[in-house]
This record gives sequence, C-alpha cells and structure tokens, in this order.
Amino acid sequence: MGFSVRPPTRGPLEWPMPSPATKPLRVFWSYSHADEDLRDKLDVHLSALKRANRIEDWHDRKIPAGARWRDAIDQELERADIILLLVSATFLGSEFCHSVELKRAIERNTAGDALVIPVMLRPCDVQDTLIADLQQLPEGGRPITKWGNRDEACQDVARRLRIAIEDWERTERDPSAPRDTRGSQALPDGQTQQDVLRRIFGLGESVTSVWLDTVRRRGAAVARLKRRDGQAIGSGFLVDPEDFGLPQSDAPHLLTCSFVVGSAGPGNDYAVRHWDARAWFEIADVERSFASVVWESPLDGLRTILLRLDGPVPSADPVPIVTNPWQPSDDAPTPRIVLVAHPGGRGLEFSLRDVSLVDADDWRVHYRAGTEGGSSGGLVLEEDRLRALAIHSSRGDIQRLHGKSGTYQVCEGISLLAIQRAVRASVGS
Repeated sequence: MGFSVRPPTRGPLEWPMPSPATKPLRVFWSYSHADEDLRDKLDVHLSALKRANRIEDWHDRKIPAGARWRDAIDQELERADIILLLVSATFLGSEFCHSVELKRAIERNTAGDALVIPVMLRPCDVQDTLIADLQQLPEGGRPITKWGNRDEACQDVARRLRIAIEDWERTERDPSAPRDTRGSQALPDGQTQQDVLRRIFGLGESVTSVWLDTVRRRGAAVARLKRRDGQAIGSGFLVDPEDFGLPQSDAPHLLTCSFVVGSAGPGNDYAVRHWDARAWFEIADVERSFASVVWESPLDGLRTILLRLDGPVPSADPVPIVTNPWQPSDDAPTPRIVLVAHPGGRGLEFSLRDVSLVDADDWRVHYRAGTEGGSSGGLVLEEDRLRALAIHSSRGDIQRLHGKSGTYQVCEGISLLAIQRAVRASVGS
C-alpha cells in the first residue's frame, strides 16, 4: 500500500534542491517599519537558530551608514535562502514592499531559488495578492496579534522554521537521498511517518499515534474510480446510508461527484455511467463494480451521486460526517483540514501540510490545496476529529461566497451536511 505524505506545492515546508553547502542559511526580513516591534519580537525567538549557526539574518536596519540602501537591499534579497514576509495592512500598502521586495521574492520562490514564508502579523486581506497561494504562519495563518499570547505565536513560527531547516540539512548531508518526483522526500533513517507527522503538527506521541491510525482508517474508505479499461477518472469514498436518511444496508455506499460517475445529460457528457465504472480500494486491494444509483443531484445543484457497490470492502468503514462544521469568524482560528484522494490516478495520497480552510457557507467549502486531476470526489476531513467535512469538487477561479464580488483561486468542496439535507428531502425522511 503506497502511503504518501504529500508536501505543499508551494509553502513553508517545501524546499528547492540547493547545491551542497555548509554555511548557515541566509534569512531576509521583508517588513514595514511600522511593524518593527513585531519583527524584533520574532527575532528574539530565532536567537537559538542563530546561535547554533543554522541561520544568519539580514534586514535594512543593518545597512551601514553611507551605503546605497537600494543596492544593499537588492543584493541581500538575491542572496537569501529564506525570505520572511511580515504581512500586515501596512506591509501590503507599501509601494516598495509590494513592488520591489514582494515581487522579487515571489519570482525567486517560483523559480525554486529561495523559500518564501509569509508570517501574518496583523489581520489583513491577502486575497488577490501575490501571497494568496502561499501557506502562511503561524498556525492556521492566524495573525500574531490575534493570539492570546504573542510569545506562543512567535514560538510557533520559530518551531516550523526549524523543521524546514532540518529537512534542508538532512538533504545536504545525503544529496543522493531519493525524492518523490512530486517533491515528497524519503523519510530520514530510523524515522517513521508518525515521527514526521508529530514534528509537523506538534502533537503528543499518544495523540499522534491514534491520529495517524485514524487517518489510515479514513484512507481505507477512499477509492480510485476508473473505467472498465483502467483509465482513472476520479476518487470517491464510503459513507453510511443511514447518515443520509436511507435504510440500513449490508451493501457499501460510495459518494462521488456526478461529473465523474453520473447520468447522461447536457453539460455532463464526460461522466462515466455507473455500469462502466469501477472502484479500487488501495488499502484493502479490492475492486468493486457499482450495482445501482441510489441518489443523484441535479447537474445545476450539488453535482454529487450516491452509489451502491456490488460487494463488501474488507477493513473499510464508512467515514463519519461532521455535525458542527467550522464557520468563518474573526475570533476563531482557521482550522486545518486533510484531503485524501488519488490525484492523477496515482496511489492514495494524504495532503496533510498544504490544506487550509478559507471560507464556507451552507453548502460550499473553500480551501487551498495543491490538487490536480483525479482529486475530484476526494475526501475533505476536519484535521482534529477527522470527520468528513466535504467532497472535493473543483479548483480554479471560484466565485467568492457570502455575496462578495469577484473570484479567487481556491478549491471548492460540497458540504456533506448539504448533501445529507438534499438526500433526506428526496426520500422524505
């Protein structure tokens, strides 16, 4: 069973492959002078990394008297391995920060020459900015000033930066260490995925063990959907029919998107009919056919379908569904989520580090994730309780929620609670 922990497409835990070096990593601070107090506070929390010669930092206050300040900034920006963007409304409103430092930082990040980490200092709107697609620190992108204890927020930033540096240094010690072609790194000798997850998420050992075991059980319920000829078409996952107001059944029920497996109709020409589709469960190594369609939403509605399989799936349980889903709030931290799917028709993958909620309403959930074809129909889980929050539908320029104008680059999932309501209404329960 190919259990893959997928790193972010771009974000604070992804690193370009440098040439071997033993020098400390160079950190460039990009910030507004109005936020200098918070930069100083963060700087204190990075002191241990500096004393250990893991990093050396630079900011514009280190420009010597008489030096050409613009030349000095340009030179240090080009030399940096890590660029910390200290984000606030003042930072985003600064013409120099935005047009010079931020623009060049993103160019270097895109080219793989440097790692750009946005650190949210104060509440501000980053949608439609150059950093909108980058994973943000501290935990959940919650601004430092919104934490009850700012030292804890700064400590969280320092801890996650240390994790990234350790990944870099491990690769430097063994440049020949194998890497997944999509960026997944081989685990260090003597470490398990459990150890890696513990470091990333900062969970206690016993909690992490239970959490990882639950993640695996959720993954056992996720199938790669394909045509009879073997061509991959998407993902789907097992649900309990009673959760949708349907009679108890010994036959497993699978939920997916109706544009992956569905009925013929205008605008749904590419969906595979259920009799021509198969579901392969990687962990159980079992392939099933679809016996019948239990329920299908209109094409202009939720675009989901509930199907009955033709036989059991050993060691796979239906995924429990959330009862009190997250709703956007200025006061509540944004929780992380986990996306489980078969992207590109490959093996089962768990996107653990690059998925964060953005917005939600009664029937849609918006989040950022490095998805690709084959993820439609994937399982979107709340990270803490690992209950199903949504089914992954699409990614692209998506209309904003709550009556806001314009679009933005996000993923959209369909709320499981909305699907429950629709199925219950259709069967009169």
